[in-house]
Amino acid sequence: NIELALEIKIKLSDKRGQGNIYLNLGNVAEDRGRLNEAMGHYKKAEKLYVEVEDSINVAITDRSIANVLWQQGRVQEAEQLAYSAYKYLRLKNDRNFIGALLVLGKVHLEKGSLYKSVDYLEEAYETSIRNSMPFLTKEASEQLSKVYQRLKEYDKSFFYQKEYSRLSDSLQGARLGEQLAEMQVKYETEKKEKAIEHLGLENSKKELELTKKRDQVLLISGIFVCLLALVIAFYFYNNAKKQHEINRVKQERQKEI
Repeated sequence: NIELALEIKIKLSDKRGQGNIYLNLGNVAEDRGRLNEAMGHYKKAEKLYVEVEDSINVAITDRSIANVLWQQGRVQEAEQLAYSAYKYLRLKNDRNFIGALLVLGKVHLEKGSLYKSVDYLEEAYETSIRNSMPFLTKEASEQLSKVYQRLKEYDKSFFYQKEYSRLSDSLQGARLGEQLAEMQVKYETEKKEKAIEHLGLENSKKELELTKKRDQVLLISGIFVCLLALVIAFYFYNNAKKQHEINRVKQERQKEI
């Protein structure tokens, strides 16, 4: 289905749509630990977004690339891209912005800039709670526990460790029972985005079908016009031939006279 969707987007020259597909492919590959593959997909998505001048999606892709770079130990590159994404995404205040905050927090923890790390991670923690995004709250809690442990503030480290454990248990339970439906409601925005993307795919298919039908109509019309032109040409040619024969006969009779 993804390959078909990509083929349709390419035929329609929909670069933004192609970028969305490559971004989703990168997310899947990253979740499965295939970092090089994820990086390849993200780079393709970024290139397409740059071509259509979609700065927000470029920032979202940069955030994803920064997270992969961090996992690969390329901390300096990760910091630059994450901060670039942060500047664009901070007004959106959504999961992508929280993701940028988390990458910056992890980068500064790796560099030993612990107070900067705390600033970014605390903001990620609070923003994820406001937006009801427990998966991101869990990740922020895990990182904050590590930072405060490095700072030897063990009471805060213990608090966030408990928060991380609580959210882990809650999310695991939600996956196994009826709570999953309640958790999914909190991701309504993400569902809407997927629904819009699916609708866009359906519209793209219909548009492609209409284009094919339009091409067929144009082809048939062209053939009809050509046949009509041939008939008219034959008619005039035949008339001209008859007239020529009449003139010849007249000339012969005149000679006889």
